[in-house]
Amino acid sequence: MSATLSLFGVHEDDLPMSPDLEPTEDIVPEQIPSILDQRACIVYSTAPDVEPRVVSTRDPESDTQAQQEYRIHLRLDMTNGCGGKIWPAAEVLGAYIASMPSRYAPHATDLALAQHPWRGKTVVELGSGTGLIGFLVAKIGVGCKTWITDQVPMLPLMEENVTLNPDMVDACHVAELNWGETIPENVPSKPDVILLADCVYREEAFQPLVDTFY
Repeated sequence: MSATLSLFGVHEDDLPMSPDLEPTEDIVPEQIPSILDQRACIVYSTAPDVEPRVVSTRDPESDTQAQQEYRIHLRLDMTNGCGGKIWPAAEVLGAYIASMPSRYAPHATDLALAQHPWRGKTVVELGSGTGLIGFLVAKIGVGCKTWITDQVPMLPLMEENVTLNPDMVDACHVAELNWGETIPENVPSKPDVILLADCVYREEAFQPLVDTFY
């Protein structure tokens, strides 16, 4: 028997599909860029009660901190779209992901990572923007195969951010993925985990996003 999927209580067969789409640039709003060529280091703690914080890229890191934190270095730039900044939902989702191991085995890091539900899974982030969440998943170190995806204008920023986090070069794959279109061959069509945070800015993007899930 094949598996079925429901979304908010609606069976997949009852969900509407959008007609053939015109080029998807229309779902990305034009705006005056408010963040231009800035550098940031966002720090996520493994402790559930510690909020993420942004620190100077020159802020020293102790060995103790390295065991309790994940640091992601980013270039932020909204010249090519609204995904070029850190949005609040990414901070919240990142904090949840970073603290997942501590909820499985609070006092045994190795055991927590061994029991992590995403261990060895295929993870695809939609509307990655800077790539922040995908980088974090890869950095946790549970052997995930991670793809960070977005439209063409955002790819150079994500690729540059890969170079700012050398341990991500082999762990994260940058790829174009336009919602509502055929999934490219270089992106898994049936990942184990799909991640997205603050990635729908306009109502026109709702249906293409739903179509991408199917």
